[in-house]
Amino acid sequence: MRSFVLVAVYYLLSLYYFGASFDLHGVNTLAKPSDLISLLLPFLLACNFVGIALGAVTPRRELVTLVVLISSMPLIFTAGFIWPLEMIPAPLVWLAQCFPSTPAIQGFLGLNQMAASWSTIAPKWTLLWAQALVWGGLAFYLLRRDLQRTAKHPQ
Repeated sequence: MRSFVLVAVYYLLSLYYFGASFDLHGVNTLAKPSDLISLLLPFLLACNFVGIALGAVTPRRELVTLVVLISSMPLIFTAGFIWPLEMIPAPLVWLAQCFPSTPAIQGFLGLNQMAASWSTIAPKWTLLWAQALVWGGLAFYLLRRDLQRTAKHPQ
């Protein structure tokens, strides 16, 4: 339930980011709002589940922020908009596709700045849904494992 509340909150923040913020700073927007909203749902769900999974495997939950901070720059560079994908080693490109930031960045840039059609970014949307399912399954498994450990060995 907490995941859906967080997704709802970030939907509102994203609407500001893709709407008023872009207008305020004079950034051209070429995407239809419905396309952006459609791409947002699997992205926000996948990000939420990545955070839950990271929280379950780190010894202290506050370390998740540090892990995300350290990994953010490599993920941005391997997303292909700062550095051309053709210049990045294929294993790194493949690895970057395992995280929701990469297909989301490519999808949002395609829609909003390059006027891509939905059919062009549909594979990114599908990948985000696959990631939401995989990361969600992993997060569920890890949380369940932690609950079982706690039940067996109460502190």
